[in-house]
Amino acid sequence: MIKLKIFDYIIIFTVIILIILSYLYLKNNFSPDNIEIITTDKRLHFSLKKDIVITIKGAIGEMRVEIKNMKLRVIESSCPNKICIKSGWISKNGEHIACIPNKVLITLTSSNKNLKDYDFIVE
Repeated sequence: MIKLKIFDYIIIFTVIILIILSYLYLKNNFSPDNIEIITTDKRLHFSLKKDIVITIKGAIGEMRVEIKNMKLRVIESSCPNKICIKSGWISKNGEHIACIPNKVLITLTSSNKNLKDYDFIVE
């Protein structure tokens, strides 16, 4: 059996602290805080921090989007298959919901300037 020395414990403790700090940094700096809604004729921006319900006019009718607890979902849509509603809640940076019949694209974005330098983030 291998006996650990005090230096081994210091290294293990340091690695654990670095992992925790890295996780907290990435979680705080890469979390989305904005919503971008693109329709055929306009581009809208909303904050993800405020709990509201938004009505959007699409190509074939209206759709309602709910923002709650830093998450977003489509709660009502005039499209035939309701795939946008079935998408459920989204909460991660870069996630999106598309309603093709209504020609509406909803994307979660971050205002972090450092994040704009990346093409994508792999989890």
